[in-house]
Amino acid sequence: MARSWHENGVTLLWLTVISICGIGLIDVLSANQPSDKFASEAGDVKTVDKREELPSKEQPEATATRRLLDKLKEQNAGKERYSEAWCRTLKDIADLGSDAVPELIQELDSTDDDMMLGCLGFVLRAIGDKRAIPSLIRAIPKTLLPPGSDMGLRADDPELLKFAQENDIRPTNHANEYGFGRPVREICGALHKLTGKEFEEKELFVVFFVGSASQQQRKRVCFQRLAETWAEWWEQKWMDYLQDQEYSKVHLPQREDEGPILPPSADSHFKTGNGRSSNWILESYQNPSAKLVFYDFDVGRAAALPEKWRNAIDIESHLDEIVFWATREGFDLMGTEFETADGRKIFALRSIGLRAWELGKERWKSNFADVTLKDLQAEGRLTETLLLHYDKAAQSVAPLETATFLFITRHGTPGLLYVGIEVQDDSLKPGGKAMGDSELKPVAFYKGRRFGFTFLEEITP
Repeated sequence: MARSWHENGVTLLWLTVISICGIGLIDVLSANQPSDKFASEAGDVKTVDKREELPSKEQPEATATRRLLDKLKEQNAGKERYSEAWCRTLKDIADLGSDAVPELIQELDSTDDDMMLGCLGFVLRAIGDKRAIPSLIRAIPKTLLPPGSDMGLRADDPELLKFAQENDIRPTNHANEYGFGRPVREICGALHKLTGKEFEEKELFVVFFVGSASQQQRKRVCFQRLAETWAEWWEQKWMDYLQDQEYSKVHLPQREDEGPILPPSADSHFKTGNGRSSNWILESYQNPSAKLVFYDFDVGRAAALPEKWRNAIDIESHLDEIVFWATREGFDLMGTEFETADGRKIFALRSIGLRAWELGKERWKSNFADVTLKDLQAEGRLTETLLLHYDKAAQSVAPLETATFLFITRHGTPGLLYVGIEVQDDSLKPGGKAMGDSELKPVAFYKGRRFGFTFLEEITP
């Protein structure tokens, strides 16, 4: 007969066994008391601990995909990075085919490592399994990273070279060369190959996670917005690519509302940044074949005129629409043309939501160790829409002259803009060394207005 009860917080189990010799106390077990206490009270009755030791859990054997991913991580962090052994690992993963895709998706969702992001974009593009599309979209925001470079690599092994050249993002390769891009290019390149679609990702290929807090915030917004555009498209079109409904949703994490970042005050102290950005040209929005018409100082992206306006019969009649679109997109500059009194058209830059003050000629590409925005604003002349030099003596604009401007974007980013000369000669050929001041060179690959800039960095106490 077995009976149990609870007394003073201790549960006792008494087991009474009736045998043909009589009634004997065989065993007493207590869940909360040492068994030797009861043994001492029961004389020489032995105690038996009937709790069995649980068998140790064996770790499941790593899959082939997992072993190769672990090997790739070691190579990415060591001397074998970009070597033929590293390329062999990429090929070995790709050779696993669709069986590897679920684990590759898990790795892509979990990693923030820039090398692994790029490698996964490469191998998923090589495998070509469209189940990877939602995870590639989810990875887009993670590809906003500090400055880095696309790599030109070599492979002497014919098998590896064939694999690498067939799956890299370069349109063409020479001899034994192939390319490996930064994560944003590899991830978006995989999406393009798997879907045949492109949105505005190319605008972000030169955007890096640097700059002021407001600039970094704007960049995060742009990368998240690109992912949202892809997600919205995929959730409408997924059935054109897959039958498995499990992959019909992207499940893109929602963007956190960071709130506005207050711009620096006019009394804040600034210095010129460590480097200048030079050799930019914006073409006129009136040119239907123009590739670079808009520039965004906060994010660092450039863009062409949207296709719907490129071939408009009277494009000038759409100017208000174009400016409204560019403002909504966050662009600060637009390439345009200024018509002189005698009817001549000169390439010019137009500000979009940008405040600008023209400074003196002596400020051309000069440095500041400690200056306030208030002082520079007092020194300069607030400009109108077109960023052209104003000749005080003639009391008119001098559209062919260079000019230096203090600018502050609508998001509060301050900097110095150097408006160079216009380019009418587009006969420049690739090759050769760039010498001298880029903003003063009259020959380029395309026609437009030259400019360069540097940001002002706030001096913290």
